[in-house]
Amino acid sequence: MPPKGRERSKSLPKAKAAPGTRSLRDLAGLRRADSREPGQSEKSEKLKQAEALLRECLAEPDVSRTDGRVLDIAIGQARLLEDSGLEAALLKRAEARLEELRAFESELQQKAIDLRARKAEVLEQHASENKKFEASLAARQEAKKSVDSLFEAVSDGQVDAVRKLLNLAGAASIGVDAPPPLPVDVEDHDGNTPLSEAACYGELDLVELLLEAGAHLDTRNSQGRTPVWRATYNGHMEAVKLLLERGADPSIESAEGKPAGEYGTPGTKALLASWTAEKTAQTREKLSALQRLRKPWPGLLLEASRTGDISTAREVLSALKSEAVEFGGQAAMMRTLVDAEQTADALWTACCFGQLDMCKALLEARSDVDSCNDSGLTCLMIACRKGHCEVVEELLRGGSRTFLRSAQGHLAAEYAAEMRGGAGDRVHTLLLTHCRQTEDWSTLEWEGRQSGSAPGGSEAGLRGRSCAAASAAAATAELRAMNAEELKGERYQELLEQRALADVLGIG
Repeated sequence: MPPKGRERSKSLPKAKAAPGTRSLRDLAGLRRADSREPGQSEKSEKLKQAEALLRECLAEPDVSRTDGRVLDIAIGQARLLEDSGLEAALLKRAEARLEELRAFESELQQKAIDLRARKAEVLEQHASENKKFEASLAARQEAKKSVDSLFEAVSDGQVDAVRKLLNLAGAASIGVDAPPPLPVDVEDHDGNTPLSEAACYGELDLVELLLEAGAHLDTRNSQGRTPVWRATYNGHMEAVKLLLERGADPSIESAEGKPAGEYGTPGTKALLASWTAEKTAQTREKLSALQRLRKPWPGLLLEASRTGDISTAREVLSALKSEAVEFGGQAAMMRTLVDAEQTADALWTACCFGQLDMCKALLEARSDVDSCNDSGLTCLMIACRKGHCEVVEELLRGGSRTFLRSAQGHLAAEYAAEMRGGAGDRVHTLLLTHCRQTEDWSTLEWEGRQSGSAPGGSEAGLRGRSCAAASAAAATAELRAMNAEELKGERYQELLEQRALADVLGIG
């Protein structure tokens, strides 16, 4: 009987260990055997172990996956046994593999160093551009406050406040640090202009002031109602009369298909009934060319962008260009009518609704590809959030910047990640491929962090998508399959850089 607390050792079959595990165990055996004077049988056993380790290291076709530490120790032991019959050619091949491995690691390290330097440079540039974008967004939000103040002043009948906000008294009266003046036809969230609001409240002095400032007479709000329609509806006789005398068209119907003449007091109804189309035409004939030029183009563009009415959009853009030429001062007029201020909102709307042809037309008209709403959501961000893959592709082709952040600090890739499956995955893949090509480190680092926390890590990437981590795994697989001749080509360098990228991002 064996002593208590001990069991008889049993002879069990040895399971085949993983290459790395077996190598370390065998190395430990080599070291123990080397610490005492070996006999002939021990020498033979050590020789077999050394040869087995060398052959195992050489059997790995991918240099990058060879365990350099194991190979180095195995070569050291093999050199001690070289006079014991170790195959010289095997040792030479192992030494060559070790040199090749060291060269590979050195090259990989240099690639990583170069990438880190380039990363720092690119991130600095992107940070600078993001600051400009943030300043632009802050200015937009400040302008929105000014718009709110303007409409509040109009509703309260504060003529001086309106004059100041529109800078109608001249720049000197505003002060050096004051925000830029607002456009006279600026709209609120319901599509009302200051003139429309003044007419609605019957503020005659403000109506006069805004008309003198060049306010457009026939703008329509979200319900299709013009200033004269609203003044008539609320029974403001003097305001109606003034608007008609300045050329307002009372025949324009609301969205419900009702003209202004169907509403109002008996007095306003009688006035409109006596005001014929011929009289309107005669009045308008007296207007200046510039006043005739002023038309509600922004509203038309926005509506066309929402519905995808490409023909209307092209007509509007064409009309803007031709009228700018007709009335002279082409450069200034084009900046006023065609440039980003009037087409940017239309582009954003088209991106939101996935209107690809409309996006193309507006980009051809040189709309700001990175225009945003008051929350800092750019055209690219809203297209990503909605899963409009073709629109995203068009925006990227048009130069949209993927590293910009919204007011909440989110990247376009984060909005793309909100979409799961189908179009969301396609948008995400398209976006990350573009980021990889353009070295958008902000997005790649964010994706790397997500990939590291996702099941499967760098092998699968975020929810199994093609991302920086997955590309590193793919690069490893491709490197493993390369022959000696292919290792000298350009593709080898590309794969090295992908491996280095994963190292720099900390996800390889």
